[in-house]
Amino acid sequence: MAGDVEGPAMRRHVEVIAHRGASATCPENTWAAFRRAAEVGADRIELDAQLSRDGAVVVFHDSELDRTTDGSGPVTGTDLVDLSELDAGSWFSSELADERIPLLDEVLAWSVGRIPLNVEVKIEGGGEPATSLARAVIELIRRHGAARTTVVSSFDPVAVAEAARLCPECEVALLWDGRGDGDPLERVRSTGATALHLALRGLTGELAGRARDQGVPLRVYTVNTEEEMRRVLDLGVAGVFTDRPAEALAWTRPGQVPSWGHFCNPHAPVGGSPRGHDLYSRSRSRSRSRSRKISEVFWGGGSGEELFFRKVPSPRTLAGRPVTRNAGI
Repeated sequence: MAGDVEGPAMRRHVEVIAHRGASATCPENTWAAFRRAAEVGADRIELDAQLSRDGAVVVFHDSELDRTTDGSGPVTGTDLVDLSELDAGSWFSSELADERIPLLDEVLAWSVGRIPLNVEVKIEGGGEPATSLARAVIELIRRHGAARTTVVSSFDPVAVAEAARLCPECEVALLWDGRGDGDPLERVRSTGATALHLALRGLTGELAGRARDQGVPLRVYTVNTEEEMRRVLDLGVAGVFTDRPAEALAWTRPGQVPSWGHFCNPHAPVGGSPRGHDLYSRSRSRSRSRSRKISEVFWGGGSGEELFFRKVPSPRTLAGRPVTRNAGI
């Protein structure tokens, strides 16, 4: 609970970034998740950008469509007209069947003046595909006048270097998964990045201290428990990516109460987006009427680690198949 969090480390301001939106309570990378993140007061929304086969920048995490839509095959091998028809919500809840894959252009238009974004250039392998996607993302960010408020990040060093070259006023971050050899801070410098986004498993006091000494903002993913939050704040990180922004805000900012038990409302449109969905808090009476459908469901990461519990419809109601989640950034 928020009241249990004490000590100067927990009172230090840290940027709370909603990882793929409020993805603990809404389907990731959807309008519902983005709207929810804004409502609870997250400092920033992180999302993933890829190119469709015909060159549209869409918001989607996985390389394949299967996990979070009713489609199949690679995102980059599918035209926008077909992507736009896919159901991106039913895997999470049958009541969210109207959720669609957003366009980055639409999300930027909605977010400007409301909440800043962290756009991950979702690609690996370098080469022309990486530079093309980075160019397309930067072009959209500039079109919406969001260069000075948007963070651009990528695991791909070619994409990072291209984004840094094209948009020197953008904050560009290198993503590092905490595995492999090499010094991530040296890689930050060599790519022209200005920030480091690091997997929680790779966080050490030594690295955090060097980043602080070198003036490199260090943000950590994915922080979903109070214990994890205590650890990263004790090391002085600049920001955390979390699937649970409401709780993270309560853990880090005394007096801010998390919005427990929220569920995505598939019926109320969000202003500024034709595909958006508003959210609502279940009243006690509605909670009682839905009690047979709601259960505490454990969601595990791809490597089997325990991440958190979510209050969502039972897996029996989720499109007739088990619930899975990709635990990466």
